[in-house]
Amino acid sequence: MTVNMKQPPCRQSAFTLIEIMTVLLIISILSAFAYPSYRQAKLKTARAEGRAALMQLMQQQERHYTQHHRYQRFTADDDTASFLRFSGATAKAGAYRLDAQACAQADDQDCILLRATPAPGFSDPLCDVLTLDSDGVQGTAGSGNANANATAGGCW
Repeated sequence: MTVNMKQPPCRQSAFTLIEIMTVLLIISILSAFAYPSYRQAKLKTARAEGRAALMQLMQQQERHYTQHHRYQRFTADDDTASFLRFSGATAKAGAYRLDAQACAQADDQDCILLRATPAPGFSDPLCDVLTLDSDGVQGTAGSGNANANATAGGCW
């Protein structure tokens, strides 16, 4: 006697197209909110790096001034300068290139203006170029600071 028992059909488990589309929708919504915050955090970090490099460079300039009774001008491309010429651990990794020039109304014996210019591959639409002079005046310069309150707005 043969018993013919029907086995229930095997059910394959898988995700439906609706479930996959729902997950993709949730991920895209989360990404839309997260990316601008991430970009803003990267900008703030780069600005902090630039400010710290300017402060360190100003300390080097003040030491030079006490020894030689004048500040030292240099450009970011000047390999002979013994001063810090970039922010960050290496020139390639730094967000800013540094240079020093005499203040507008004085020579380098009396006043020095330090500038942190965005490196290639980095841009800061609000602050653009960070500046610090030997009188302690902090500011911004360049084309990106059309906002009159750029300094108060988080650049410094």
